[in-house]
Amino acid sequence: MKTTITQRLIYTWLLCITLITAQAQPADTTSLSWFRNAKFGLFLHWGLYSQTAGDWKGHPAQGGEHFMLYERIPLKEYARIADNFNPTEFDARQWAETARKAGMRYVIITAKHHDGFAMYNSPSSSYNIVTCTPWGKDPMKELAEACRREGLKFGFYYSLGRDWEDPDVPTNWPVKAGRSNTWDYPDEDAKKLPAYIERKVKPQLRELLTHYGPIDFLWFDTPELVTREQSLEIRKLIHSLQPQCLINSRIGNGMGDYSIVEQKLTGQIDNRPWEACLTMGRNWCYNRYDTVYKKPDVMIRHLTDIVSKGGNLLLNVGPDGKGRFPALAGPGLKAFGQWLALYGEAIYGTRPWRTYGENYDRHVQEEKNEKEFHDAVYDGTPQEIIPDFRYTQKGHAVYVIVRHVKAASFLLSSFYPSDNIVSVESIDTRQPVRWKLTDRGLQIEQDTAPQRFPVYVLKVNMDHETTSGDEQGLETGTASAEEDYAIRKQTESWWPQSMENHDKRMAWWRKARFGCFVHWGVYAQAGGTWKGKHTLGYSEHLMRQQRIPLQEYTDSLIRPFNPTAFDADQWMKLARDAGMRYFIITAKHHDGFAMFPSDAYPYDENGNRPHGRIGTGSQEIWHPVRLLLFTCFRLGASGRTGQ
Repeated sequence: MKTTITQRLIYTWLLCITLITAQAQPADTTSLSWFRNAKFGLFLHWGLYSQTAGDWKGHPAQGGEHFMLYERIPLKEYARIADNFNPTEFDARQWAETARKAGMRYVIITAKHHDGFAMYNSPSSSYNIVTCTPWGKDPMKELAEACRREGLKFGFYYSLGRDWEDPDVPTNWPVKAGRSNTWDYPDEDAKKLPAYIERKVKPQLRELLTHYGPIDFLWFDTPELVTREQSLEIRKLIHSLQPQCLINSRIGNGMGDYSIVEQKLTGQIDNRPWEACLTMGRNWCYNRYDTVYKKPDVMIRHLTDIVSKGGNLLLNVGPDGKGRFPALAGPGLKAFGQWLALYGEAIYGTRPWRTYGENYDRHVQEEKNEKEFHDAVYDGTPQEIIPDFRYTQKGHAVYVIVRHVKAASFLLSSFYPSDNIVSVESIDTRQPVRWKLTDRGLQIEQDTAPQRFPVYVLKVNMDHETTSGDEQGLETGTASAEEDYAIRKQTESWWPQSMENHDKRMAWWRKARFGCFVHWGVYAQAGGTWKGKHTLGYSEHLMRQQRIPLQEYTDSLIRPFNPTAFDADQWMKLARDAGMRYFIITAKHHDGFAMFPSDAYPYDENGNRPHGRIGTGSQEIWHPVRLLLFTCFRLGASGRTGQ
């Protein structure tokens, strides 16, 4: 009875810690579900910087849309660019139609970039396209309406913490005043950010959210010195006017609904909402010197890689000063449309599978990665084409995205013998594909590989739903599933209503600075070897990497596991003496084995080992998690279990 009560107390304590430390970011769940299903959007950088096309006073300008900063152009001189800004060929209908035909589901355009110039009719600032240019029109109104007619969601980019027109905007990246207008406004210490927010930011956000119909996104950039309280005020303002509006993470201070990755690809799956924004060329805005655009095949690879890891792709185009899309953007946009018309079911509405992908030939992959091309200035995305696979899932299907694999037959080692596969079909022909599931994986046998695109898709039909309950809920847009997904459902939400409570809960962690992370499980028994051979990769992934059947894993590693030298006091003393303030240990890793006696499931350290306990000198069953927690309390540290 004592053991059971202790277990329950620890479980309750751990649950409280989980709720306390969760970083909540509430959003309209229907909007967020839609966003995660949309996968592909158009980003438009268009402003006065588009008019100069990369030139300034007879020479190529530095910095693209930042050239006012790089060339240190006085505000009055920069503002005169507007005298010649006359985009008479702007066609909102054509822009929106191009996005839809490319397979995009939403459009985001620069309402105000760092130069401070409003690309719409802003009553609060005369520094805008209607007042200052001979064109005298409001393109945002036309584009918002055109996008809605094409069935596209619509949103605004807004530069938050940088504005080179306003005298009260200090910056701190990469150093103090690093991105400030110091030639017109040299006294950085005299700048009052709250004055700028009240005078310009809030009025302009009200304008954008009240004059242009439903706004689905506010895409902020460069929060710089914006405080948490200011981010919260801005968030509340937005949702008081348009509750469904999604806000990206660059509102700052953890107040966004989804995170941003810029000009690079991620290396792993992230099941939280996120978006990668990439350029087609080397610049965000139009630049006549920018003649190197990504190949269509490369961009399609980027889309499939991003989606396989749970993200969206926001692909940028920079229209020119006349209001035209660059001709070099045409082939890529057309290729996206054609590819998604055929393979869109493997993209839209999908979620990551158990792994994002695998290499066709690991040795070829590693060799070519050493020679991988990166544009050091503008672009951190890989440009080289390497044969490999990516995976997505939806409903009863796992989609295999075959990328530049010339062989018609191949092995997919990410499938397990226990996977209940019903059939495999070609998306190109809608005909069955021969397959065989073995201990090594799923063997695909085709007479010839599809030839229409170098990236094609096979559909693996399963006899069960491949997505979890949370992911199913996200697909259908149910609010309860979104709350469960975030692990934040409480009777009274502490965020964002009370930043004071948030600060109190996080105070100890902010002060601690240094903790100890321990990965310990039965995989440690193997010591990086299996059947006498050294194993590659993470040793805690041994079971998957070596494809060890569960029973063999249990017999070979779990049952002999007897760490009699384990000493919780010694572990804690080492951590404390190293200056650490908290301790996190693996209670359960990917192998599913619990390092504590679990009432919920028998696959644990108590029920599967011959000795029935860890440590010595006690008749009661002790285990490492409990010992470590008690030792933490005794030594004055903060006990945390995780991972």
